[in-house]
Amino acid sequence: MKVLITGASGFVGRALTDKLILLGYEVIGVSRNPMQQQDRQGLRWTTLGNAPETEAVIHLAGENVLGIWTEAKKQRVYQSRIEGTRRLIETIHSWSYKPKVLIGASAVGIYGDHGSEFIWESTPCDSEEGFLAQVCHEWEKANIIAEKEGIRVVLARIGLVMDPSDGMLGKQWGTMKCGVCLLPANPPDYLPWIGLKDLVNLLIFSLENDTVQGVINATAPHPIQAQEWVEQLNRHFRFWLKGFLPELFLRPLGKEFCKVLYSSKRVVPQKLLDLGFQFSYSTWQVYLESLFPKK
Repeated sequence: MKVLITGASGFVGRALTDKLILLGYEVIGVSRNPMQQQDRQGLRWTTLGNAPETEAVIHLAGENVLGIWTEAKKQRVYQSRIEGTRRLIETIHSWSYKPKVLIGASAVGIYGDHGSEFIWESTPCDSEEGFLAQVCHEWEKANIIAEKEGIRVVLARIGLVMDPSDGMLGKQWGTMKCGVCLLPANPPDYLPWIGLKDLVNLLIFSLENDTVQGVINATAPHPIQAQEWVEQLNRHFRFWLKGFLPELFLRPLGKEFCKVLYSSKRVVPQKLLDLGFQFSYSTWQVYLESLFPKK
């Protein structure tokens, strides 16, 4: 199968591309500057305007939400997702043969703060929950238009992606190896997370299985609490300094970003579990043990 991927050079996109090539897929990455990207066997680059017709599209592109949410930053986050998705749908509309499936990235930020309440795919979402929830709503609406073309659309609401190479865990990995672990003060009750390997596998599972359609929670079956996060990490790193950063240190990030940082989301991937998807890392403990195998 030939697959078109936006965001193929990103954190998740690189891992997904490598796995698809290993499985024998022909992968085409979308880039504004394809000549600056590195080709490798099974992967070639193109611009969106020159993208060839493919049997499947995986849409991961979008400005990183981490950072200080200035008005300019928020505009880039919004436009890269909503306007980028609209341009992608316009491109697909121009194809003579439509793809069988479009997998669009979304985020658990669409749910807002739910405390210790379980969140399923059927849990109502409120775009009034803040900037990130509003972006996710518009992002999903822009993707779902592809259904009018007879395309199976999957909306993956992705949690915090864990891997030592990048993401939340990767950015802390260096300091943790030095024995230091600091979290924001008043951390949320639950953190919805997923190992990078599981995320890649569930995206491919969604690609290959026609039964996967609509919203899916792309998170591990067992969300973690902040205290558990630290305690399990401490078993392997033996921190000499651990604790919580005073809120004063986080204020420069802005009130809106801090609201997202402190929101609790006990997200459960019920649809994937019902469809028989097997997680390699269902709990935080199992995930960490895979990173630190016993001798």
